Amino acid sequence: MAVHADLAPFVGLGIARGGGLLIGLERGWSQRGRADGERLAGLRTFALIGLFGGLCGLLMAQAGAAIVIAGVLVVAAAMLMGYRETVRVHRDLSLTSAVAAVVTFVVGVLSTQGQE
Repeated sequence: MAVHADLAPFVGLGIARGGGLLIGLERGWSQRGRADGERLAGLRTFALIGLFGGLCGLLMAQAGAAIVIAGVLVVAAAMLMGYRETVRVHRDLSLTSAVAAVVTFVVGVLSTQGQE
């Protein structure tokens, strides 16, 4: 299905957000036993990470790859800070959510890179 060129960025952002929602749904489900506020990231956080990746992907045409590198570093730093607290409070050494957040960001970037 062809997408009108004016709508392509919005379709890409929708895909980025949708991918983040799906990943967030899975991560939230896997951490469902924890009380509210004790999860590293869930549905809303992953949706925002996917959308952030999509926006960085769109901005890459003007700002270059540096915007994507900066974005992935921001996501990784935020997740590692949360991971550190999770380890401190729960003694849970799983890096799955932190890695999933970085992957979600990259998938968001890729979703806005259209095919010409």
